[in-house]
Amino acid sequence: MGYCNHIHTFQLSLKRKLVAAQRNLASSCDTFANLDETVPEDIHNIWKAQERNALVERLSNAKAMDIFEVQLEKGRSYGNKYGKRLK
Repeated sequence: MGYCNHIHTFQLSLKRKLVAAQRNLASSCDTFANLDETVPEDIHNIWKAQERNALVERLSNAKAMDIFEVQLEKGRSYGNKYGKRLK
């Protein structure tokens, strides 16, 4: 495969990733909006105060940013029937 073909393949790959990211952005925004609406007001205020504090102290105390650590559950994987991950 020639150099131009590699560049073209790379561009197509980037374009597919960009389109997928744009498509998923709306879903993510809706999910976070729903989270904001369903969290009780007192917890929402605590989270906002923690975020402000972390952003103020991030230069002097890197541990302050630990509030942004989240526990993620393993989600559905995209694979074929043999369990191999698809690209």
